[in-house]
Amino acid sequence: MDINNDLPWVIFEISRQLYAVSTRLVTGIMSIPPVIRVANAPELFLGAVRVRGEVFPVLNTRKLLGCPSADKEAEAVIGILEENKEEHLRWMSLLRHCVESGKRFPMPLEATGCFFGRWYYDYVRKGSPYSAELKNAEAPHNEVHSLAKRIDALRGQDGEYDEAATELLEQAEKHSQKLVSCIDGISQSIRETLTPMIINLSFPSTRDTCMAFTVDSVKAVDEISMIDEKGNSKVLFVSGYLCGVGHNDKLAGELLLMDDLEIVKLVKLYHDSVKDQSPKKLRGEGSEEDGKEKDGESDKEKDGSDKTKEDKQEP
Repeated sequence: MDINNDLPWVIFEISRQLYAVSTRLVTGIMSIPPVIRVANAPELFLGAVRVRGEVFPVLNTRKLLGCPSADKEAEAVIGILEENKEEHLRWMSLLRHCVESGKRFPMPLEATGCFFGRWYYDYVRKGSPYSAELKNAEAPHNEVHSLAKRIDALRGQDGEYDEAATELLEQAEKHSQKLVSCIDGISQSIRETLTPMIINLSFPSTRDTCMAFTVDSVKAVDEISMIDEKGNSKVLFVSGYLCGVGHNDKLAGELLLMDDLEIVKLVKLYHDSVKDQSPKKLRGEGSEEDGKEKDGESDKEKDGSDKTKEDKQEP
C-alpha cells in the first residue's frame, strides 16, 4: 500500500485503540443498518446490509484484529462495576454499624485501601477501556474516605463516638449515593454506546469489491503524519492488515493505519462462500427464472380457465 498520499484519513476507534484508513476507497460512513444474516458467510463477516438499494457484506473488524466483541468487553466492565459497587455498599454498611455500636472500624480508611479503591486506581492507571468515564467516580469516593477518617478520629477511649460522628456519617452516605449513581450511570452509558458504525469501501469500477467494515466510533476525517511504516513491531504483532503507525495533531496517541487494499481483498472470501446467495435474493427480489415460473403458472391457470369455460359451453 502506498501510504504517502495527500488524501485525508478517516480516524476511528476500536476497543479504545485509534486507527485510520485512507479515504481513497471510502464511499460512506454511517451507523450500521440492520444486518442481514447470510448462509455460509465466513466468520469474519457479520452478514450483509442494504444501503440505498445496494447490498454489500460487513466485515467484523474486531474479529479481524483479534479484539473481543463489543458486547463481551462492555459486559465484563459492567460486571466488575457491579461487584465493586456491592463491595462499597458493604463497606458503608459496616461503617454505620461501627458508629452505632461504638466499635472501631476494621476496614482500611485510605481511598486506595478499600476493594473499590484498589481496583479503580489500578484500572485507571493502566488506561483500560472506560477509565475516562470512571474518573467521575473518584471525587465522591475520595470524599467518603475523607469523612470516614474524621469519624474514626471522633471515637473516644471508651469506644463511644462523639455526636458529630453521626452528622459526618450522614454526609458520607450522601457521597456514597453519588458514587453509586455514578457507577450506575457509567454502566448505562456503556450499554448505550454499543451501536457500531460502518465505513464503506469500494473500487468505483468494480462492484464485487464493495464492502463495509465495523468501527466503534469515528473520531475525525483529517490529515495524518507518518511515524513508522510496516516494519514497526507493534503493527506486525497486532495484524497483517495494518501498514504503519501515524499521528494526528488533534488526537492523543498513535494511530494504527489500516491497509485498505488488503481489507478489500477479503470480499472475495465472502463472495466465494456465499456465491449461491444472489444479491436479488438478499434484496427480497425474485429471479428471472422465478418470474418465468410464475408466468408459466399464470398461463396454465389461464388455459385451464378458458378450457373450463369451453367445457361449460358444450351441450
